[in-house]
Amino acid sequence: MYRLFFATLKVMPSIENKPVKRYSRSLGLKILLAIVLTIIILGLLATLTTYFTSRNVLVDVQTTDLINATITESQETAQVFTQSQNLVKSIASQANIVGFMSGQATEMDMEHVVKHSLLEDYNIGQAYSSIYLINSDGLTILSTDKTFEGKNYGFRDYFIKALAGEPYVDVSVGVTSNKLGYYFSHPITNSNNQVVGVAVVKLKPEIVSQTISNQTKEGIEVMLVDEYGVVIYSPEEDKVFHSLGPIPSTILKTITEKKRYGNIKIEALGYSAVQDRLNNYQEPSSVSIRDEYDGEDEVLSFSQVGSLPFYIVSEMKISQASQFATNTALTLAVFVLTAALMAAIIISILVSRFLKPLSKLQEITKAIIQGDLNQKVSIHTGDELEDFANTLNTMTEKLKESRASIEQKVVDRTQQLEKLNQSMTGRELKMIELKKEIKKLKNA
Repeated sequence: MYRLFFATLKVMPSIENKPVKRYSRSLGLKILLAIVLTIIILGLLATLTTYFTSRNVLVDVQTTDLINATITESQETAQVFTQSQNLVKSIASQANIVGFMSGQATEMDMEHVVKHSLLEDYNIGQAYSSIYLINSDGLTILSTDKTFEGKNYGFRDYFIKALAGEPYVDVSVGVTSNKLGYYFSHPITNSNNQVVGVAVVKLKPEIVSQTISNQTKEGIEVMLVDEYGVVIYSPEEDKVFHSLGPIPSTILKTITEKKRYGNIKIEALGYSAVQDRLNNYQEPSSVSIRDEYDGEDEVLSFSQVGSLPFYIVSEMKISQASQFATNTALTLAVFVLTAALMAAIIISILVSRFLKPLSKLQEITKAIIQGDLNQKVSIHTGDELEDFANTLNTMTEKLKESRASIEQKVVDRTQQLEKLNQSMTGRELKMIELKKEIKKLKNA
C-alpha cells in the first residue's frame, strides 16, 4: 500500500507541469469565435435573402409602375393625335373648302380659301408642317407648303383610306420634304355625301416627341412604334427606323413599295418577344428580355395609343430596378459586420467574466496536485461551474481520507515489520546460543 501512495505522489508533479491556464483562454476564444462566426454567417444569409426577396418585390412593383406609366404615355399621345384628327375633320367640313373641292365654290369662297391658304389660322403654334387638300385623283391642289402643290400622293395609305370615306392616321417620311411626319386625313364630302377630295394635316414629329419626353420618368426609355413595330421615335436616335423584331419579307416589301420610310433599310433591334406581343396585342402588358442591343436584362412594357396603329414601348433596365435592393443589402451587410465586431467585444468581456471562476479552480487544482489537500473551492455561480467546484471539494475530502488511511496503513505496517524484525533478531540470538551449546557438548 505504501508503494501505491509513493507512486501517486510521483505522478502528481508531472500533472503539475502542464499549462492548465492555457485551456481557459482557449475555451473563451473558441466560444467567442463560434458566436461571432454564427452572427456573420446568419447575417450574410439574411443579407442574401433580403437582397433577392426585395429585388424580386421591387422589380415587380416597378414593372407595375412601368406599365402604368406606359398607359399614361399612350393616353397623352392619343390626346395629341385626337386634336389633330379633330382639326382635319373641322377643315374637311368647312363649307368653303367643300365648295372649293367640289367646284361649286363662290368667288368669295375661292378668295377666302386661296387668300388664307387653307386657313393658316388653323395652324396654331405652328404644330403642323403642312395643311393641304388633295383631289380625288391624288393631286395636291392647295397647300400651306407650296412645295406640296402639284404633287401626287395617291399612293399614300392616308389618301387611299380617306378617299374610301375613312378618316386615317399614318406616319411616314415625306417624299417631298424627306422628313418624318404624322399624317391625319379626312374625306371631304359634298351635299350628296360623295367624296370629292381629302384634307390632310401633317403634324411635326417634335410635337409628339416633346409630349412623350415630358411624361417620361427618369431611368425609363420610351419609344413610339408603328403598327409594324418600326421605331419612329426614341431618345436614342440610332434606334429610329429599326424594327423591334424581324419583319416578314412581305410586309417589308409593302413598306418599301409605299415609300413609307424612303430608302431607309429597316433592321431588327432584337426585341422579338415584344414584336410578337404587338402582333397579337390585346391589352397593356410587359415582358422581360435580354437586350441584345446593349447586353442587359430589361423589362419592356407596351400600350396602344388609343385605337390608332401606334404603340408606346417603355424600356427599363432590371439593374436599375434592383439598385435599391443592392443598396439595402450592402447596408445590411455593413450592419451585420459592425454588429459582429460589437458582439465580439461584448462577448469577450462576458466570456472573460463567466470564465473567471475557472482561475480559482485552476489555482486550487494546482495546489491539490502539489499535495495541499486542505484547499476548498468557494464558487457561487448557480451553474455547472458551482457543481464542478462542489464535486472538486468532495473529491479533495475523499483524497484526504484516502491519504490518511494510506498513512495509517503505512504506520501499522511499519510497526508490524519492526515487531517481526525484533522477533527475528531474538530468534537469531537464540540460534547462536543453541549452536554454542551444541558445540560445547561435542567437545565434552
